[in-house]
Amino acid sequence: MSLLEIHGAICIPNQDLNGHELQKFMNILGTALEYPEFILADDYLETQEIYAVQEFGNVKKDGTIDPDAYKSGTVWYQDGDLYQYPENLFYVLFNAKVVPPVGGDLAFKDLRKAYKDVDQSIRDKYEGATYIFDTEGNPDFANIPDADRIPKITHSTTFTHPVRGEKSFYLCSQYGKVELKDGTIEPASVLYDLVVKETPQYVHKYTLNDLVIYDDTQVLHETQGDYGNNGRLVLRGQSQYKSKVDQIARLFGKVAKMASK
Repeated sequence: MSLLEIHGAICIPNQDLNGHELQKFMNILGTALEYPEFILADDYLETQEIYAVQEFGNVKKDGTIDPDAYKSGTVWYQDGDLYQYPENLFYVLFNAKVVPPVGGDLAFKDLRKAYKDVDQSIRDKYEGATYIFDTEGNPDFANIPDADRIPKITHSTTFTHPVRGEKSFYLCSQYGKVELKDGTIEPASVLYDLVVKETPQYVHKYTLNDLVIYDDTQVLHETQGDYGNNGRLVLRGQSQYKSKVDQIARLFGKVAKMASK
């Protein structure tokens, strides 16, 4: 776990997992989160009955390609915008099942580095500010049923990691709003564009069965396009943690249980 905490993202190669195995692994890391049913509506493989695992890509059950699938992934964002703190503390896992010959890479930007590198005046401006997430006006949620819409969720735009204690920005996505300390409301894109423009990116080029794990609170991520009508499919899940004590207790509990068998 220390490498993941230090770097924010890691890759374990040659992990050919099915949906049940990925869910079991997520429950070792933490607690596997279940996706809302509307997110899983287009899934094709055996995981459609496993609500903690999503099939994320453009490959249908019959092997044909859906060219319009998951175009919303080609923006920078954090998955935790949907969850109120501390429910937004989780790892995201991607297991590559179909890898295109070109494109479809997974890119990251380190939000701790972003916070450290900006001018102090920017840190001062957003210290104590609030990000406001709302599905209204967000194109990623344009077609979901009204019954599945969630209430507005707020996050602090600065974040102290519960394990490492490091400070970072918490940006969610560009589609929200930010309320500054003086009550001024500005588009989230103001801070978002600054961080995306100024922070270097790491691009992970998938190989088949890569298992990529990242801490959603530490990095922005983007599923990059440019793979045309080539197939791309990953299994995706989220494993929730709440604190360092919670993580240590869970991991030691797993080890003790294994040792007793």
